[in-house]
Amino acid sequence: MGDLSPVSPKVKTILVADDEKIIVEMVKEYLSELGFNVLVAFNGREVLDIINRQGTLIELALLDIRMPVVDGLTAVSVLKSHYPGIKIILMTGYLNYDLTGTDIDRLIEKPIQLERIGKMIEEMLED
Repeated sequence: MGDLSPVSPKVKTILVADDEKIIVEMVKEYLSELGFNVLVAFNGREVLDIINRQGTLIELALLDIRMPVVDGLTAVSVLKSHYPGIKIILMTGYLNYDLTGTDIDRLIEKPIQLERIGKMIEEMLED
């Protein structure tokens, strides 16, 4: 698992959303082992539903750009407008997105590397 240590003393909540179930399950298991509370969604509509229920308890969202129902960029726009303090990492397997003017904190390419995501999240949540 590398040199990452479990999060403490306050458990932080992360929302993971991707329409690829295997990615969601893999990331959820890894982040849970690091001590994070992980919520999952399989499309952008589920992201918005979870945010409406959870509010400011979610510190970070890890979202795929291309998801059914509501895409990741639309979800980011709504998330940031309602919860400006939330940190956002977008995942993509496509390099042809113009992210100019979007309010994301980081972009990570697929295929994802769990340790890289873990380190990125820990750095972002240290602030």
